[in-house]
Amino acid sequence: MKKLGMVLLSLAAFGASAAESLQLDLNLYLNNQLVKTHAVKTEEDKTQTVTADDILKFDVTPTLNEQTVTLTSALYKFENGSYNKFQEPKLMVNLNEPATIEVGTEGVEVYKIEITASKI
Repeated sequence: MKKLGMVLLSLAAFGASAAESLQLDLNLYLNNQLVKTHAVKTEEDKTQTVTADDILKFDVTPTLNEQTVTLTSALYKFENGSYNKFQEPKLMVNLNEPATIEVGTEGVEVYKIEITASKI
């Protein structure tokens, strides 16, 4: 019985350490004006939040499958004193290749996020 417990504990420890460490390099724009640059170190399947004060909040969760990263995200724009969710884009991109999320109407508001994921 003790051996079974040790095997299960070893498997649990291995599973916990199997998550890949990633770096997300982010550039947030409003109407083609850079409002925030941010690099965040994270593990896959962990949500990270980047905020450009009183403009935009961006939640992103990276999931790695070999050399492809799936970015599940939510965009919140600042309106009437709080952040309100307005889009939930999801995209797939290869490691070390930039991806762009662009939402809005030119002449009104265009929110753009450039994101590059890399292993660390």
